[in-house]
Amino acid sequence: MIKTTGSTLFTQAKCRIYTKSIVNNSDSTFLQAEHHWVAPDRFKQNTSANGYVLNDSRYWRIGLINASNISGIVQFTYDAGPNNSYLDSTWIKNAEDSIRMFYRKDASEEWVLADDSVKIGALNDQLGNVYIKQIKAGEYCFGIKRSNYVDTL
Repeated sequence: MIKTTGSTLFTQAKCRIYTKSIVNNSDSTFLQAEHHWVAPDRFKQNTSANGYVLNDSRYWRIGLINASNISGIVQFTYDAGPNNSYLDSTWIKNAEDSIRMFYRKDASEEWVLADDSVKIGALNDQLGNVYIKQIKAGEYCFGIKRSNYVDTL
């Protein structure tokens, strides 16, 4: 239940919500963050991929009740190092400046680029964050650009 502004860490879901404003302080927003330890559905059409490869081991689902009551951002962290049990190591194969977040409302829709920004340390340390500029319900997945990539549906 989100009733105040500030940072909320969802440890089990491996994400963080930064609530910037609340419209009605006498009401709360229910937010459920799920971290799925499985590859997401692939792009429905090769043309949608545009050279991106979706993460092959995880994605997230955010559920909201009374979503119009809050505004803020969502932070997702990628980590291909030993501290994260190499969770993203099979997916990060090139420089991190090409990492983006993809979004869809649910599995009936195609993955599209989310309104995001990436904060990386070094370009090749395989550790960084992607921030989604709006809290909204749906599914989220990391994508990374790879040269000459064609998805093998």
